[in-house]
Amino acid sequence: MKRRTFIVLSAMATATVSMPFLNCTAHNPQLDKALSVPEMLSHICNAKTIKEIGKAYGNKVPEEYNIKKIEDLLVSNSDNNTISAKSTPGEIHTFIDKNIHTDFESGKTVIVNGWVLSVTEARQAALLSLIPS
Repeated sequence: MKRRTFIVLSAMATATVSMPFLNCTAHNPQLDKALSVPEMLSHICNAKTIKEIGKAYGNKVPEEYNIKKIEDLLVSNSDNNTISAKSTPGEIHTFIDKNIHTDFESGKTVIVNGWVLSVTEARQAALLSLIPS
């Protein structure tokens, strides 16, 4: 086999093998934008305060504090239901709202910067603090 053919085939094989892994770290900016608005907090706090809450949550739970991880946590719930970028804004809002109520009912809360939040709300604030303005 000629060196040139070997190099071309090697490059193609490497590209083919690594293709499935390219999507592993991808996130969806449109979905992130919809998920990152903690509805109740946005009625009480401005965006700067919500981002500060999100950063404080990120410091408290650093293993979650990246866009892809938080997106993955917010798009599914304990009932194994999920939403996606194809979901309507109304479906996303209803899904998140239900998760917030479930969090409070089950005691799945966290205190961040003096606020008692559901874990879902805290994750939304953390996502908002991570996505570019």
